[in-house]
Amino acid sequence: MVPALRASRRLRQSHPAEPRRDLQWAARAQGTFVVADKRPLVAIIGPTNGQVLAAGASPQFAAAAYDPEDGMLFGASLKWTSDRDGLVGQGLTPSLRALSSGDHFVTLTATDSQGNSVRTRVNVIVSRERPEPR
Repeated sequence: MVPALRASRRLRQSHPAEPRRDLQWAARAQGTFVVADKRPLVAIIGPTNGQVLAAGASPQFAAAAYDPEDGMLFGASLKWTSDRDGLVGQGLTPSLRALSSGDHFVTLTATDSQGNSVRTRVNVIVSRERPEPR
């Protein structure tokens, strides 16, 4: 073992409060410090990327969103937009209106109380014809 490492271990063991005193001294010397605000975490649970959706049907979308400072995010803090149809819903499980036929990149934007936002998206295909009932 390197002698310097042994010495630092002895110091930590013999003076467990020293790091706290050093931190207090640093705070006094430098003034108040601020911990950086964190961005939300967001995931689209469904539909999956590349999933084909029925024409004319209201698609079922679901998400999970968490912010380290605010906790779970709900409602208007979650906005769903389509690159073809614009704003299509809000919330964790929005009641989306039927999407137009074709390929869509549906983006979920989560915004926390400090205005930090993060986006994720999924590509879905809305079929041109309604499937036949079975």
